[in-house]
Amino acid sequence: VLLDELEGHVSLRLRHALGDALGAVPDDDHGALRVEVPQGGEHVEAFEMFRSIVEMFGDSPHVAVLEQAAIAAGNQGSALSHLDRDEEMLTVYEAAVARFEDRQEPEIRDQVAIGLFGRAKTLARLDRKREEIEAYGDVIDRFEGADRPIQRTVAAEAMNRLAITESQRGNRQEATAILSRLIDRFAAFDDEPELQEQVGLAYENMGTTLALLKDYQGA
Repeated sequence: VLLDELEGHVSLRLRHALGDALGAVPDDDHGALRVEVPQGGEHVEAFEMFRSIVEMFGDSPHVAVLEQAAIAAGNQGSALSHLDRDEEMLTVYEAAVARFEDRQEPEIRDQVAIGLFGRAKTLARLDRKREEIEAYGDVIDRFEGADRPIQRTVAAEAMNRLAITESQRGNRQEATAILSRLIDRFAAFDDEPELQEQVGLAYENMGTTLALLKDYQGA
């Protein structure tokens, strides 16, 4: 189906994404941008559509198109999360990261960060704690020092989630250290509201963790 035939089948956001991709490709390449829209349940349809986009455009030489393929690769995981197909969701995130992690374009690196974070959250859903902790650590190591707002925000959210996980495991001093590091690292970026939401959450988590630590030490 050509782009203008997707009306009623594709989300507004996805149509805009594909429209952006079309705008970046020479006119004689427009005919190659085709998507087969499957029928069925909303999330199943979304998953299949995103998979088609990755398969068709995942090796495009056009960066704008490749970026949309990277977004679609991550969105496969989001669709599967609504279907409780967690093992498959993990495989999808790992495949997305493997496919795009060597790319150096900033927009695609944003999607790699999101994919790695999705993998970590999926490991949490699967209750694979050791791997979850390692996965959050990987996100933090790669993107804590990033100069892109999306990547910083992903790193900060990974730090918050890692701190919560460590606190739940009884490692509350480690949790407070992670939260302190988050606040010290990101509090100065006051022009990035999503990042500041994570800083505010870190302060809340710090208060809760310190209260738990005090109760434990006083027991």
